[in-house]
Amino acid sequence: MSQTAAWAAAESGAGMAPAYLHLVAGMIRRGTLAVVETPVTPMETCWYATTPSRDRRGPTTSSLRRFLGTPEAMQLMRSPGAGVPPSRFRPPVYVTIWS
Repeated sequence: MSQTAAWAAAESGAGMAPAYLHLVAGMIRRGTLAVVETPVTPMETCWYATTPSRDRRGPTTSSLRRFLGTPEAMQLMRSPGAGVPPSRFRPPVYVTIWS
């Protein structure tokens, strides 16, 4: 089951699902999901990014690593709707033909 499917099940009243607040903020604002406070929630978490050592990583990776330490990166992570809308995102499609 995917996280999105778990949130959809929670929306329909079929249970509960954990989530990072910034990913479900829109659903909470619309009232389709609600925060259930427990003795251990909300919980502070940290994000980690692992990259090769400086002498082994490319310039793009170095640029991303520098960007991740900026306030702008934190704002984007906390407000996913501020970036490219999902309707414009086109993931690559891979087709495998079996005979």
